[in-house]
Amino acid sequence: MDHVGSSQDFFGFLGVDPVEPDVTFVVFVPFEPDDPHAEKLYLAEIRTSNSTPHPAHCFSTLSRRELTCAGGRRRSVPLPDASMTKALLQTLRPHQWVKNLFAFAPLVFSRELFHPISALRAGGAVLVFCLLAGAVYAINDVLDAPSDRHHPVKRHRPVASGRLSAAAASAAAMALIAASLVGAALLGVGFAITASVYLLLNLAYSLKLKTVAFADVLSIAAGFVLRVLGGSLAIPAPPSRYLLLCT
Repeated sequence: MDHVGSSQDFFGFLGVDPVEPDVTFVVFVPFEPDDPHAEKLYLAEIRTSNSTPHPAHCFSTLSRRELTCAGGRRRSVPLPDASMTKALLQTLRPHQWVKNLFAFAPLVFSRELFHPISALRAGGAVLVFCLLAGAVYAINDVLDAPSDRHHPVKRHRPVASGRLSAAAASAAAMALIAASLVGAALLGVGFAITASVYLLLNLAYSLKLKTVAFADVLSIAAGFVLRVLGGSLAIPAPPSRYLLLCT
């Protein structure tokens, strides 16, 4: 979303139609607090590669990122009701990070739950897996953005909808990977290798394995085993064969 101009009463933003990339909008949005679910008029200048710019009066739907313009045509454009920080958090999917709590399992079953050093190291292992998971989600959204734009639900994801640029998502992913690998190294060589394998497995899943029957399920299952193994190596405590098999 690029800022293209402003005045006392309006802000201008540049939007690109995800269905027809050659169609762009300069959307002038009233700069005033209002109900985010209210329908409100906007003035948009439509630009196409085959015609000169022409103005169009539009109004927003409940999502405020979809405009219905003259002729009833709906177009998704990035309006400034969501900050980049919020869009980035949505891309990293922190609500999915609960799965990384499996790295705490060895701490519990080794009866070192109340040992401060072990608990701290196990917490560090969980944090590393969370950072890696967030990075993989961001990379996945960048890779899938072209197809997501044609999906009825996924087209609202921050990267696909244009609320977060692919460059910003990629930069955040690289930063998270760098931070997580440094943290993994601090927890020992064994854990660092496990975390690296977890990262490579998830990248392979995003690139190819999720479209391969059985391989997709096996890679997800392997991810849980790697979390438990990583938790054991981080404490450190010998990994329980029974715990790994149950996982």
